[in-house]
Amino acid sequence: MLAAAAPLAALLATLASNGLAPLAGLVALLLLAATLRDDPRSLISAPVALMVALLAWMALSATWALVPGDAVSTLYGLAPLLLGGGVIATVALRLPDDAATRLRAPLLAAYFLLLALIAVEIATGGGIARTLAAWRHHPIRLWQLSALSRPVVLAALLSWPCALLLWRGRHLGPMLLCLVAAVVIAWGGDHYSTRGALLLGVAAAAIVWLGGRWAAAAITAVLVLLVVTAPLLPLGPLSPRSSGALVEPIRNSGLHRLYIWEFAAHRIAEHPMSGWGLDSSRSMPGGDAPTPAGGQVMMMHPHNGPLQVWLELGVPGMLVLAGLLVLIGRGLFRINDRGARALASGLLVTAAVLACLSFGVWQTWWVGTLALTIGWTVAALRSFEGEAE
Repeated sequence: MLAAAAPLAALLATLASNGLAPLAGLVALLLLAATLRDDPRSLISAPVALMVALLAWMALSATWALVPGDAVSTLYGLAPLLLGGGVIATVALRLPDDAATRLRAPLLAAYFLLLALIAVEIATGGGIARTLAAWRHHPIRLWQLSALSRPVVLAALLSWPCALLLWRGRHLGPMLLCLVAAVVIAWGGDHYSTRGALLLGVAAAAIVWLGGRWAAAAITAVLVLLVVTAPLLPLGPLSPRSSGALVEPIRNSGLHRLYIWEFAAHRIAEHPMSGWGLDSSRSMPGGDAPTPAGGQVMMMHPHNGPLQVWLELGVPGMLVLAGLLVLIGRGLFRINDRGARALASGLLVTAAVLACLSFGVWQTWWVGTLALTIGWTVAALRSFEGEAE
């Protein structure tokens, strides 16, 4: 099921990215049905428990959310995806050791199909999108590179499990090609966050390759610390006054982000324990005020996952997010193969940077993409179990 989903994900990311959410939900449902039939007790796992705890707190926070109707609607859309992510991770952890062998061909085919589709869109100025829009009688008047942000993000994430599968066969050249291709495609697009995420992911992989399991533990600890201290950073080193001069020459939207984060930090300080309630970011009081960099101090969300979790779900939400990172870090620490540990760490950092710079944390296509990526990566890692350092 995970293997069959990969080519579909590549097509959907380019042609109809909102379809990534139902695809992830369908994969989770099929895996759930198979597990309930064969071994229902195996679903009692840490990933599932964390998702249940998160959903329970989300549901409770809807009672004090600024717009309860929005909170309930968001919860309705997220529940199957978050639970599904926990199910996908749990089932992937129990796949046979040869699962990676069956996964390699469809996953690599999906990855290079995705790269080809993105390249065609860049070369033709959105030729595929224009053709589909004309077929639906809704012609596109102005196509922009930013329309490729979602497929480029999927390519960035998918490059890591593909690299893992190639490393398993000790195909060093093709493994490096996977990562280089993702960087090249990211540079051809217009999504600066993905560029930075990939570069930092490669740097993290190199650090873990050199430093071993304790380097992976240190990277995870830094990410946990960033989650815990997220509301403090926009009032200090990441404030517009401290970092604005560094960020603005790169891209003005970066300076805008700093003002959004500063506003979010002040609002978090008003309700740090409970948060403002699920999906309250879009209705935050004062959010329509302009910033010196243009735009509003809060539009739909803070463009930062940890800050949005803090803002809407307070300390309990933060603890679940930190717990998820600790769980991932423990898994990284237990990987015996040096290259596999480095590549998995690179994926973690890539996903973390994207979560901290780009999308609303509850966007269903994003949650679905992460759920599928986790499944592919865990399945790829299964073949490394028991191997020596």
